[in-house]
Amino acid sequence: MRSARACGVAAALWVLVACGSGTDTKFGDTTTAPPEAAGAQDERDRAAEIARYNADLAAFVAAFRTRYPELASNRNDDSIAHIAIEPCIDLANGADEQTVTATITTQAENRGTLPTPEQAQQIYRLVEPICP
Repeated sequence: MRSARACGVAAALWVLVACGSGTDTKFGDTTTAPPEAAGAQDERDRAAEIARYNADLAAFVAAFRTRYPELASNRNDDSIAHIAIEPCIDLANGADEQTVTATITTQAENRGTLPTPEQAQQIYRLVEPICP
């Protein structure tokens, strides 16, 4: 189970890195950086994006624990973060809201307790903004 979670986290991070953080160039900007500097900047951009994503996941875990104690009891932070990671992968693959909400319902299940449809929709609204 722990390796499945690790794979999910690795997949989410891969999606984050694969999507890139596209650097915007201002119109009329004629300066170019040497390739080494540009590569270093890309790495810093990716690191900053990953750090933001991890902070967003931590905020999701805290909000989930507060709002849904019955779904959060006896779960570690990685397990709760996975509730957001799987839907983010679905969204990155173009899944619709209904499919993502079904994934959330499955991921949020805790010892036979499923989120209500309203809770699943609320969790969707928590997850959607943090997805890369």
